[in-house]
Amino acid sequence: MADASRDLDALSGAAGKLAEAFPADVEAAAWKRAADALLAAREALAKGLGSEATWRLEGLPPDVAPEIRKALRAERDALHAKLRDGAGASLEAARTFAKAFPDDEGARATLADAEVRTRRERALAGIPERLRAAVKRRPDRDGVLDGVLPALELEGHKGSVYAAAFSPDGRLLATACQDHDVRLFEALTGREVAALEAHSGNVWTAQFSSDGRLLVSAGEDAVRVWDLATRRELKILPPATAIALAPGGRLAAPGEKNSAVLLDLATGLEAKRFTGHSDTVISVAVSPDGKTLATVGRDKTARLWDVAKAKEVRHLGEVSRWSGSVVFSPDGKTIATTHGEEKVVRLWEVATGRELRALAGHEDHVWSAAFSPDGKLVATAAADKTARVWEAATGREVRVFRGHQMALASATFSPDGRLLVTAGHDRAVKVWVLP
Repeated sequence: MADASRDLDALSGAAGKLAEAFPADVEAAAWKRAADALLAAREALAKGLGSEATWRLEGLPPDVAPEIRKALRAERDALHAKLRDGAGASLEAARTFAKAFPDDEGARATLADAEVRTRRERALAGIPERLRAAVKRRPDRDGVLDGVLPALELEGHKGSVYAAAFSPDGRLLATACQDHDVRLFEALTGREVAALEAHSGNVWTAQFSSDGRLLVSAGEDAVRVWDLATRRELKILPPATAIALAPGGRLAAPGEKNSAVLLDLATGLEAKRFTGHSDTVISVAVSPDGKTLATVGRDKTARLWDVAKAKEVRHLGEVSRWSGSVVFSPDGKTIATTHGEEKVVRLWEVATGRELRALAGHEDHVWSAAFSPDGKLVATAAADKTARVWEAATGREVRVFRGHQMALASATFSPDGRLLVTAGHDRAVKVWVLP
């Protein structure tokens, strides 16, 4: 058996024949058990699996000859070297590998690589191959992943694109443009499916209703409500520079005389008015539960209002006169305000009005901010031609998206958080797959 032990396959065959020929022989049975255990261990190692004990070759039958252990160690070490090079180790294998060799730098690197690759594969699941193939990483800049090349660029706009928004199911993108049009695109192909052409001036923004049946576009001529199934205009409301859709089929918008209003979408009638700013209201947002309204005015104040009582509940501190937007986090506990000339976005605690942190790093005016669906990230768009992504909890910049040729106007996440769409004054709308 000494010679046979130098080759595991030969050992297995010889041990099996020996046990079959001498079924009552204790030693033959021991060799058969040893051969079975070794083959199972080798198979596990070949797949990059197995327990920590298997990696260390522990728990094998005590009667396994030293030559056998040596042969298996050689196979283990070969796979060890392969995994150290990060050659496609599965996440399960990498975790087992790192646990078995906790002090091995190669094991730790392999695990880190497998974790990144797994997250990326999960993020790309369900995204068409054409988009996936278009994704290319840019070099890191000062430890920040400098974005990826855009997977899609939406064509056809004839002027600055001020905003882009995903439908609730993530299938459609609506864009609001200086060319007076609202356009609808397939989000995952970039194919234009409709152009809504009733506006007679700049269209500042467009938003889908929560059920995806309506689209509301706000322009310098009017706010228009569209039926998406028929592409028919249902309602014309007074013009507005900003809008926010509230639960219950109501629309928040800046009103006359330094106020904000809630309008009933079905009738167009005013349901609530919020008065208190000393200058024009330029941005509005409604909390996810519909109970709180946030406004920003040219009087350099951001304010919170009780929707039911139409009464102001607190100030959020002084803001820039040219703040571009205000937006709630998905859980309604945090608000982001953009501060143009200060080049920052500030996060505020809704319950107290306390400033939590400032997202600083843009090199020019910041115009737009948006939370990711899970509230963990904030995307910002600025005149420095970049969109940036930040950790909401820490304010750490984690990603920069470059590629626009002029100032950006907006950046927003898809409903599943896997895509980012940016729009700018270079007439470009770009869809990025988040790594």
